[in-house]
Amino acid sequence: MRTRQRGDYFADTFPLGTSYIETAPPWGDGPWNPTFYHVGNPGNKPRYEEVTKDELHPGPPYRTGGPFTSWKVNTDEWVAKAPVDVPYFLWRYAGEHLPAIRPSVYSGYSSFSDFQNFSGYDDVSDWGPTGWNRFRPTKSGADVAVFLGELKEVPRMLRTTAKGFKDVWKSMGGSPTGFGPKSVANHWLNTQFGWFPFLNDLRNFYTSATNFDKKLKQLRRDNGRWVKRGGTLSTENDSELVYEQTGSAGLLPAPITQLCSGPPYGSGEVWRHISRHIWFEGAFRYWIPGKPGTLPWNAKAAALIFGARPSPSLVWELTPWSWLIDWVSNAGDCIDNLSSILYDNLCAKYAYVMGHTTVKTVYTGKTNYKTGPVTASWYYSLDCKTRVAASPFGFGLTGSDFSARQWSILSALGLTRLR
Repeated sequence: MRTRQRGDYFADTFPLGTSYIETAPPWGDGPWNPTFYHVGNPGNKPRYEEVTKDELHPGPPYRTGGPFTSWKVNTDEWVAKAPVDVPYFLWRYAGEHLPAIRPSVYSGYSSFSDFQNFSGYDDVSDWGPTGWNRFRPTKSGADVAVFLGELKEVPRMLRTTAKGFKDVWKSMGGSPTGFGPKSVANHWLNTQFGWFPFLNDLRNFYTSATNFDKKLKQLRRDNGRWVKRGGTLSTENDSELVYEQTGSAGLLPAPITQLCSGPPYGSGEVWRHISRHIWFEGAFRYWIPGKPGTLPWNAKAAALIFGARPSPSLVWELTPWSWLIDWVSNAGDCIDNLSSILYDNLCAKYAYVMGHTTVKTVYTGKTNYKTGPVTASWYYSLDCKTRVAASPFGFGLTGSDFSARQWSILSALGLTRLR
């Protein structure tokens, strides 16, 4: 790995503006005398810095790639904006403005190096097995074998649901019931891990049966060929108001109060916008043995399409509590990928999971001059792009953060186990 760094860090100082006061008669028509200069620093153009870690590969043309991470910072918080010339009786200000609050202060990171070392946005390896499993060409459209193995749970699901409706009905009539937190948690788990998967399996089976001929034709056509696959794994967008002030002017220099209308003399606010996009790209090849189009080959393909063949993945899915491990990690994806490698002779020419995260903080300030309000905005943008490469046989097994829904499931599970 090599590390490269570049940027525009410093620039010359420049005059921001001049305040004047009329000190000689006739008042209101006399000469303007400058009282002091406001100077901005370090310069009147945006600043940027970039640090990149990557590998050298032969080319051009560049046909191979490896791990890659790039961090960038862009900001115009030292750029003078909103030029004015505001006279009022004996006072006057002619010049530009800077933000009263630098947006970088509210970016969430005390420095650019903190963003690189502690943000965690440069690690998307957790998404590797999920991307491989979701976009591999031998992905089954249904899990008939798992569905049949779990049919024994349907009577229990029906009893739990019936009891829940019975308790609700009795409580509406004022009768005492045992419909407390433990019962609610049990009903919630029954819905999440009973009915939802059951109905989803039925829908997948119907979709696979409807599209069987199309899928079979595609498997026969792509057997032994390189097939490109890819798409979005996750997209997140969040905006938050992190600072707000009213009363004092939101622009620098702090204006002469005689030039302003108010109070309030102005206002300012800082918004932080975080966006993250994670996606997968790969080129796969699989080989289903036999002569395509024959009865044995079609039988293997049909078992693949409907998920009806014995495999390590099937054993895992039917193992008690495997659903809980899958809920908090991507262990199931890794085992499913292993099954595909073993049974479909699946490998990848290349496979990458990539992420792009932007943390942009924007400050908007306003000063209420007697000639009218003046508003300007400045930004501080942190950017991270990263790429993780897989081996020809997939990504490693890694953990995953808990989501709010996962925590709700685990909390409900804990309640159902209370004695």
